[in-house]
Amino acid sequence: MRRIALVVAAALAVPTALAAQAARGFTFGTAFEHQRIDSNLPQWEDWQTVSGFAQFRGDDATVRAEIATQRRFGLRDQSATFDLYQTLGAGRYGHLRFRTTPDADVLPNWDVRGEIFQGFGAWEGSASYWHMDFQDVVRVVGLGLARYAGDWYLRASGTRSTNAGESAFSGAFLARRATADGGNLTLVVGRGEEVVVLGAGPTIDLRTTSVARVEVERWVTDTFGLTAALGRHTFEGAPSRIPISVGVQLRRR
Repeated sequence: MRRIALVVAAALAVPTALAAQAARGFTFGTAFEHQRIDSNLPQWEDWQTVSGFAQFRGDDATVRAEIATQRRFGLRDQSATFDLYQTLGAGRYGHLRFRTTPDADVLPNWDVRGEIFQGFGAWEGSASYWHMDFQDVVRVVGLGLARYAGDWYLRASGTRSTNAGESAFSGAFLARRATADGGNLTLVVGRGEEVVVLGAGPTIDLRTTSVARVEVERWVTDTFGLTAALGRHTFEGAPSRIPISVGVQLRRR
């Protein structure tokens, strides 16, 4: 039986612009995500993820560490992720992300992603590279073009995934609006062929996918915030997923 355990969803890997939006100081948070699998068949169990993070933003850099437990089809992976956003010069900054998953069943044993952003006026261009170490190596390269329009950050991106000599292309669009309380509203849509992993092991294949997601971050007080997200992710030849997540955040400036 073929079971999708993980999708390399480039549409959801669009940058969070964390360095530009986070308040200076420490932020801590935790979140729970439940992904409902749109099938009545017993082999399609829902997915759950529990995560917690600590983040510090200075004048020129933001550092974030996260631990997460993901349960998918009765298998459990525990991972640690480290993010660094660093100012590199006038209008330029970089993002480096590293995740390790010891004894992984469905996630890569480790993966690293880097992206460089360069602003020019109201526009911003970017280039990225993502390396995932499964039993087979998956590589994803991407280009993005964004524009700041008032409180909105609008970004289109495209990616090319390769594995074992095969290639897949996908595209995504993101719209993010900053709010007066320091939070944001984010909308993401994407479609294309992507590298997917089928079951534990894992076994890699190419599938056509689509994604739509809305995320909300709101600071109720100067130190206490809430997050929520709702989406839909479809796969060629497999049931769609409906992810729902909620979280809390605390910050200290």
